[in-house]
Amino acid sequence: MRKNIFRPGCLLLLAFITGSCTEEEKPEINPNLKPEETYTSYYYYSYEAARQLSATDFSLEEGQFTPGPTYIKGDTLFIANIQSGAFSLELYDRTQNRHLTSLRSWKYKDAEQKFPDRIEAIGVSANRLYLANKGSQIDVFDVQTLEFITRIGTGNWGDGINQMVHSHAMTITPEGNILVRTKKNLLVYREADVTPENYQKVPFYCRSKGDGMDVNNGFYSHQMVQDSTGIVYLADYGQYGNKKIQAIDHTLIEKGDQKIMIDEGKTLPLSFNPCGITLHEDRMIVSAQNGSLSIYDRTKESWENSFKSVKGYTFKKPEKLLMDNNSLWVSDVNARKLVEVKIYKNEIREYDN
Repeated sequence: MRKNIFRPGCLLLLAFITGSCTEEEKPEINPNLKPEETYTSYYYYSYEAARQLSATDFSLEEGQFTPGPTYIKGDTLFIANIQSGAFSLELYDRTQNRHLTSLRSWKYKDAEQKFPDRIEAIGVSANRLYLANKGSQIDVFDVQTLEFITRIGTGNWGDGINQMVHSHAMTITPEGNILVRTKKNLLVYREADVTPENYQKVPFYCRSKGDGMDVNNGFYSHQMVQDSTGIVYLADYGQYGNKKIQAIDHTLIEKGDQKIMIDEGKTLPLSFNPCGITLHEDRMIVSAQNGSLSIYDRTKESWENSFKSVKGYTFKKPEKLLMDNNSLWVSDVNARKLVEVKIYKNEIREYDN
């Protein structure tokens, strides 16, 4: 039995060749040619480190940069700098490989404001940039000009209708819901309520029960990602043993308090504490507290493998993750680097004779 391995470049070349003839240009069939061989295809993935961005790539001194959450819009890569004493948002042109600008402070009614703590999540919707901050607030900017628009939360933690108890993860759904994992529960805000007039007065639309969550999560890394069906997956770090990928069903969002939004049937219990999460094809990639990346096949509902290194790079402490086509961006907080990992899908053909 013969086996051939086809790498991505070979597959693309093959696709180009087989797709280059129109129906009129089809060559005549040669009766002397052997019939096409039959085979079974098997696929596997390989990983290779590409770009590694550190302090100097953002015009910062060594020790003044630690990557947090990231986001990509067009050619712009948004990176939160979560280094204590240097909190900022860095913008980087990933096509031209150059630093664009830094957001460290802004004006509100002639008063200068800064990030009170580290940015925990980044979201973009239409022309707005949402930066969820550990300091119980979400600051909203114009994504093009970076001009300040308004704020969700007061900056002081609490249970009032306009408050939150810290913010650890966030995503924005296509329906205009801003979903936030706070220290105690899930909060949902509506984009329509996020106006300049509602500065620090944006009311929550829906608040969940705290069931199934560790209330005091120790400020560990959390992350949300939404799939094509609308399910929001939350890498929910459990300081007291929770250790789950929570599955939040956006169809359960409704106005009110103490609502149930978690689909326990789709929630995934873990043997490790998750720090970050992203989706690639039918797979879930999860970063773990022990410094590894684990792969979960959502179709087979089984874990494939875990690893602490890829070709050209060994991770120290990967946390927040971002998928962009076949590039995985990993925020390695202990290495203080943002690492781009290329993912290749390879084919093995097993021929019948």
